[in-house]
Amino acid sequence: MWILLAVAAVWAAGLVVAALAIPMYGGTEVGSDNGVAFTRTLPARTLIGENGLHALAVVCIPLVTVAIVAGALVWRRHRRAGPLAGAGPLAWTCAGVAVLLSLAGMLTIGPFLLPVGGLLCTACGLASTP
Repeated sequence: MWILLAVAAVWAAGLVVAALAIPMYGGTEVGSDNGVAFTRTLPARTLIGENGLHALAVVCIPLVTVAIVAGALVWRRHRRAGPLAGAGPLAWTCAGVAVLLSLAGMLTIGPFLLPVGGLLCTACGLASTP
């Protein structure tokens, strides 16, 4: 279970780094001006450079979700002072929200968010088994 959470955290952190560092937008523009054809190379821009800081908030949601689920699982483990008694409603809700966000954004960033949701649901399922 903890390995799944660690992999989810690394994947979510990788999304943040990719949004900040990897150029995703750019290319060439072809057109004409007064009958003269031109080709212009556009500078490569990152996701944050193209869409602004609100895109960073969207990309950080999976990392925050992993932190909440991990915190909820740790809290339930120490609160029970024994074997895990289940993931709890907070962890399951956050894992479900991660899956729903990835499905809602399936045509944009959703496929990159789906592994985090799947790993969180699997970790919650493992926490719920005796």
